[in-house]
Amino acid sequence: MISIEYSNTINDLVAAQKVALRHSSTSQNLMVQRWLLVEALLAGLCVMFAFNHSPRNVLMAFLALSALAWVLRYRTVVVQFRRDLKREVKKDTTRSLFQPRILRLTETGISIDTSGTVADYDWSKVVHVGTDKRYLYVITDGVLHYAVPRRAAADDTQWEQFVAAVQSGFDQAKSASTAQ
Repeated sequence: MISIEYSNTINDLVAAQKVALRHSSTSQNLMVQRWLLVEALLAGLCVMFAFNHSPRNVLMAFLALSALAWVLRYRTVVVQFRRDLKREVKKDTTRSLFQPRILRLTETGISIDTSGTVADYDWSKVVHVGTDKRYLYVITDGVLHYAVPRRAAADDTQWEQFVAAVQSGFDQAKSASTAQ
């Protein structure tokens, strides 16, 4: 059993949220729900514009405004998440997010121990595993997602072994589910 211990920073949580927005259907659905109001307002503006202009111009205006809204939504959601997180930190209601946690790899999945509270995830519940220079990302099919910082490893060898073990467990579960 391989394990690694770390504590989150605000940047770690934001990094996990960014990746979850791309790979977690639950996070994507929440983001879409927030932006449906923006889309409705844009449609209303275009309808008002239609009374004075040709339908073709209205359609072009709506498409341009919708495209702009969809481009801005990702950045806005991430900025809002960071702002909300900082506000909650000041209230001291998010203490558990910054508690030391131990992430353990088992044959059946991943176990995360935060101050005595243990959450176990079967490999089949993991929808994405990825890395960049600073993090290992583990995204589950629910609302939970983790960015394990590289600084948690004692050295590069431990980091590479841990990342390889996570990727191996994820790949095996993925190939087993596609074989069925």
